[in-house]
Amino acid sequence: SPHVLSLDIMLRTMLVFRAIRDYIHLADKNRKKAKIFQKDRQRTIRAEIQSIGSLQEEIARLKQDKLKLYEKYCADKLDRNAYLAEKTAIDERMAKLETDISSTEERVSGLEEHSPEISSELEAACVAFQNETALTYDMAHAFVDRIVVYAEGNTEIRWRFKDIFAEE
Repeated sequence: SPHVLSLDIMLRTMLVFRAIRDYIHLADKNRKKAKIFQKDRQRTIRAEIQSIGSLQEEIARLKQDKLKLYEKYCADKLDRNAYLAEKTAIDERMAKLETDISSTEERVSGLEEHSPEISSELEAACVAFQNETALTYDMAHAFVDRIVVYAEGNTEIRWRFKDIFAEE
């Protein structure tokens, strides 16, 4: 009967509107989390880069120490065994610093690659429709790719953007 059909359409319209409203809310929450994550990531990257600079400065100092050590050895102010022992200690320290630099550079590279994406198209759609009080064609078109109604009455919304409900 026509009344049952229009009631069914009205209920599905309300369901889709609520789902889009929840989607907007969750997308906004994810966007805020992503911005905080990006700020923290940038802060960490800056700190790691400073750490690399400090490690490189220490290597430069050790190279100077090694040169001074060699000069002492050449001037007979240090015997061969003492020279070799101190040189080995400096070389080991420099090798450890080089390893630390490499692992820090890898961390920085990983941080630069791993960044949650904030779709500007999704963000614009969320801003445009955040204050809607009812479902409109434009709102549905902006978020929904397709609505599938199954024979048993279940409704599936396929989103235009990634399904953030599945991620949560």
